[in-house]
Amino acid sequence: MNKSYSKTFFLVAVLLSGGTPVWAAGYLSTETGQGATAPGQQSTATGQGAQATANYSTATGQGAVASGDQSTATGLGASASGYLSTATGKSAQASGEQSTATGVNANASGSFSTATGLNARAEGQDSTATGLNALASKNAGTATGNGARATGEQSTATGQNSQAGDYSTATGQRAWATGNQSTATGQFAEATGNKSTAMGQGAVATREQSTAIGQNAQAVGDKSTAIGTDTYTANHRNSVALGANSRNQRDDEVNIGGLGNSGRYLGGVKAGVNNDDAVNLKQMNDTAAVLDTNAQHYAGTALKSANIYTDNRVNELKKGWDNRLNSLDDKVDKTADRANAGIASVAAMSNIPYINSSTFSIGLGVGNYRNGNAVAGGVQYHVNNRVNLRASISWNNEDSAVVGGGIAVGL
Repeated sequence: MNKSYSKTFFLVAVLLSGGTPVWAAGYLSTETGQGATAPGQQSTATGQGAQATANYSTATGQGAVASGDQSTATGLGASASGYLSTATGKSAQASGEQSTATGVNANASGSFSTATGLNARAEGQDSTATGLNALASKNAGTATGNGARATGEQSTATGQNSQAGDYSTATGQRAWATGNQSTATGQFAEATGNKSTAMGQGAVATREQSTAIGQNAQAVGDKSTAIGTDTYTANHRNSVALGANSRNQRDDEVNIGGLGNSGRYLGGVKAGVNNDDAVNLKQMNDTAAVLDTNAQHYAGTALKSANIYTDNRVNELKKGWDNRLNSLDDKVDKTADRANAGIASVAAMSNIPYINSSTFSIGLGVGNYRNGNAVAGGVQYHVNNRVNLRASISWNNEDSAVVGGGIAVGL
């Protein structure tokens, strides 16, 4: 029967001679186009071979099929089989409940999922895939950008060819956050260790709880930290490299300036007052000047007396110098303690967990580095699907506090 014209039916079924049932338009349904069928109640089929088989469904386009209740399929070969689903575009498929597929070959198979773009796939529940060949395969995953892949639970991959594993976040072109609870931010950044963080172009954090911040920074030791351009911790655990081109040579080392003569000045050190304060160069020079003046003063005394006195005085001065050196060691140790506490603060803040599916969440984190300990608290506010706010503060055993905040904006 040629149905190139439009008509509205009030029948549920029609029987051909011999009693063989065939599809007929449903109650208050509309069929427009050759071979179009709308057997669902108040359904609409428009286009050659279009099918609106479910109640309140709409199929528009050649071969379009709307088989889920209240579903909409628009485009050549589009299919909307999930309840309240929408498929728009050639061969687009929306099979999940309340799912949306928009674009050629877009596929939204997870419940409440959204796939937008050529070949985009949103397979997990509450997942979102946006961009050419974007993939969000697990629950609550979000992939944004051409080739972006959010393959872990509650993962977020933003940027061309970015990848994110379980509970991880990758932001930037080809950024990879494949370790559990990892974060990679920046072009070509890689956070492959569990709970690792890589921030900066080409930054790499490959081991558990490692942190790399800066262009091409590399933290490849367990719980190591590299901060600065081209810093490198090698395979040394619990080590810290600070400043451009700094390199570590052993475990539990803090390096602030590279090897040999390529080190850096530590400026702005105030003259120490307490026994555990660091000393500066002026204090050391003043001490040396006092020693030299005293030695010259007593050199003019009578030879015999001078020899006896000088011997005694030199011994006293040597003892005093040894004491000063010991004090210097104590001050250096105190400086290291403060640095360890600061690093523990950073570790505590970076490991605060949040509930990404909640609009507002509060998290706590703890950190330890050598003898440094810290606790941190943070809040996350999910403004909408495109804007996310975070703020955190930490306290350490050196009575210091660290405050941080950030905003994420989806494009």
